[in-house]
Amino acid sequence: MDFFTHLMIGFLISSWISGSFFHGAYMALGTLMAGISDFDILLYPLWKRFPILGHHGLTHMLAFILISALIIFSAYTAFSGTFDPMLLLVMVLAGSSHILGDFLTNWGVPPFYPLTRRYYKINLDVAVNPLVLAYFFIGCSFLYLVSQGYVSMSPKGASETLGATYLAYLIFRAVFKLYYLKKPENKGFSALPTLLPWRWRLVRRAEADEAILITLRRSQENTCIIPKGAPEYPEYILDRIKSCEDLVYTYWLPEVQEFMRVFEYPYYDIDCSDEKREISWHSAEMGDDMNVVVRIDDCGVDVKATFPSRRDRRARSQWP
Repeated sequence: MDFFTHLMIGFLISSWISGSFFHGAYMALGTLMAGISDFDILLYPLWKRFPILGHHGLTHMLAFILISALIIFSAYTAFSGTFDPMLLLVMVLAGSSHILGDFLTNWGVPPFYPLTRRYYKINLDVAVNPLVLAYFFIGCSFLYLVSQGYVSMSPKGASETLGATYLAYLIFRAVFKLYYLKKPENKGFSALPTLLPWRWRLVRRAEADEAILITLRRSQENTCIIPKGAPEYPEYILDRIKSCEDLVYTYWLPEVQEFMRVFEYPYYDIDCSDEKREISWHSAEMGDDMNVVVRIDDCGVDVKATFPSRRDRRARSQWP
């Protein structure tokens, strides 16, 4: 979920509980807690050395939310001289809403680290959706009209209306996802979100020990089984490439695996036009802005990656 929508949800929680748009402490601290997890971007220089500090790492754990809320609440209490347990509740709920929001997307979160390194997600929406981002700006305009009296509605009622709108959007996406998955021809596939809530990308990955089954292409289904267990040397793979379709074996090239190991649902496009031998590996769950292109010619292998979130995604697999 994008940063602005996180802030909006935190603001809605604070205004719903306080019954006011402008309850200073509730609004300020509730909104702060809703966005605090994404402040890990400030730790970017440390991501490579300390992977746990990467995006969707330490700051996206429930323990971090609880500790941060207690520290900020204690500082506010000491400074203001007032003790308001309801404020602490607002801060915890707003901070937890950030984790829940990212859990709904294809990024996922590790809420129970260090008890477990597992990422949890339900792939209901893409990480940053322009439709949801528009919800933030429309919501701000709506709240302004309510606060100025142009719309006859209480702050609590306005918060409930916006919250119900977003909930309806998620239900709409969930219904379409279930519809796609229940269609007989899609049995065994996973439905991954796209920008449009009624369109889904269908992918399937076999979890057998001996192979990975890739069954997705842009225009048509194309199945290929790639044996698991990367060979020690790239030459072992190159000896197998007798035809253009054999390019799928480049999946196990160490240079490719450096990036591909963090892809949950890889798929590919092969181009052998004009004596070209090229395969582009993509990440189905993140879209085509992340890919690894492998070119093979008489001089050897050339691997180039387009990976905007490379440092972040690699960090996950390197957690202790």
